[in-house]
Amino acid sequence: MPVDPANARPLDLSRGIAIGSQYYRAPTPRPEDWERDLGQLRDHGMDTVKLWAQWRWNAPAPGAFSFTDLDRLMALCGDLGLRVVINVVFD
Repeated sequence: MPVDPANARPLDLSRGIAIGSQYYRAPTPRPEDWERDLGQLRDHGMDTVKLWAQWRWNAPAPGAFSFTDLDRLMALCGDLGLRVVINVVFD
């Protein structure tokens, strides 16, 4: 599910300090674990996750791009009410 930029929201600092964890740096954790893991983070009181966008993973060849992993993770985080920080790595 692609993220619609029209629905993007600035970080709402009125919710207080972000409490969270780094979660995703491809290829781990496995996609079949994402929903369970993110739900557990939320259930344990965390409200923010950090995801990595790695150029070598998301653009494996010149002109070839795939962000389906991040699209799915962003949708899951949105469904769970988790805030997201994306760390972009150009390696």
